[in-house]
Amino acid sequence: MSEYQNYQWACVIRHLSFAQRSEISALSSHIRVGANDAEVSYHWGDFKHNPDTVLKSYFDVHTYIANWGSQNIAFRFPADEALKSLLSPFLAEGVVTLRKSDTHLVFDILFDENWSDFDDSYEFENSVSSAAAAEIYREILEGDLRGPYIFWLKACELGHDPIHVDLPIPAGLDQLEPHHRQLLDFILLDKSVISQAAKYSPQLTSRKSQSSLNLAAHVRQLPEKVKTDILEQLINTEPSHAQHQLRAQLLNITKTSTTPDPSGPNIPFEQLSAQAKAAEHAERDRLAAEEAEKRSQYLTELGQREPEIWNLADQLIASKIAKNYEQAVLLLRALEDLHTTLNTTLIFLTKVRTLSASYPRLTGVRRRLREAGWIDQESLNFYEQSRGERWRSTNPLERPIDFNSSPFSQAGDDGTSTTNQDSFNESVRGN
Repeated sequence: MSEYQNYQWACVIRHLSFAQRSEISALSSHIRVGANDAEVSYHWGDFKHNPDTVLKSYFDVHTYIANWGSQNIAFRFPADEALKSLLSPFLAEGVVTLRKSDTHLVFDILFDENWSDFDDSYEFENSVSSAAAAEIYREILEGDLRGPYIFWLKACELGHDPIHVDLPIPAGLDQLEPHHRQLLDFILLDKSVISQAAKYSPQLTSRKSQSSLNLAAHVRQLPEKVKTDILEQLINTEPSHAQHQLRAQLLNITKTSTTPDPSGPNIPFEQLSAQAKAAEHAERDRLAAEEAEKRSQYLTELGQREPEIWNLADQLIASKIAKNYEQAVLLLRALEDLHTTLNTTLIFLTKVRTLSASYPRLTGVRRRLREAGWIDQESLNFYEQSRGERWRSTNPLERPIDFNSSPFSQAGDDGTSTTNQDSFNESVRGN
């Protein structure tokens, strides 16, 4: 298995200048740098710089994946006590961390050895993109806690020690967006646990638009210096960052902060996991009962139509066409299933031998009946035994035939089947 590592970064509330793009391009000979993002992959070797330093110097989000099971998502926010308070409950020792400096806040998620039996066929189709991480970033700024909650659930699932053993269920878990689902696939979180949590999750509100309207009423109260700084940011082509700073200043004036939507009850991960397992068991039992009822109905119809099936098998053999022999044997395999269930296998074998005796010169038929295990077993050589084992493996005993296929609904004037034989062959093999 070859080595593979992928690093991605993206800007959310700022833009890369031409000089910054040149600096980032110099970090690696094959790094791809866009207007607001960058990506580099390695099949051997390693990135020669600290990806966290690159994040803090240029970007807002960073994602990393390696094919030995390491996954990292990191968010660089402006230093904000409200955001720190919002994210702190979701921390888990060593895997979900929060680092604060005078200028920024880094919310870092690292899952190591997060899968087993990895192979080259995976091809990283489940990698989370920096664009999806950017959507989580924006949601966190607005107080949407679905992303952090998903990280907390995964930390618990992997057996790490969270700061809180239970957390309020955030709003909107039953309204997941494509970027949330990409995140779930990336970190391989058991989706049945999310389904259980979603049962307690309130609906998302229109708090985002309403809060913007409320804050706009306080723009005139901003100090002139703050207004000037924000306007300078706009001139310096950082409108997203200026918008965030303006929002933060208005929140400070109104003595409010970014708050989440109304949340559901506090529920421990162990309870959600237990409920998920109980739901899975119940679903398996339901499906098993459904399959048992379906098989019972099938066997009942098979028994009712047994004379018809014997007759159809006889007609197919009488046609003296090799491909029809194959179809006849498949019909007989279904009858073997019926008689095995009824513990009347001897009756079935007696009828097969009688049918075989009716066509003593059709060696192709007799060979197929021997390979199916119904006649002349004492005379089989090693090659024939091997062929028989392969045939029985390819055509398991409990594979049903389709009574809606045309051989059972169409017949010629002489009572023989007029259906397309290739279509019939597909119907009995594919069910």
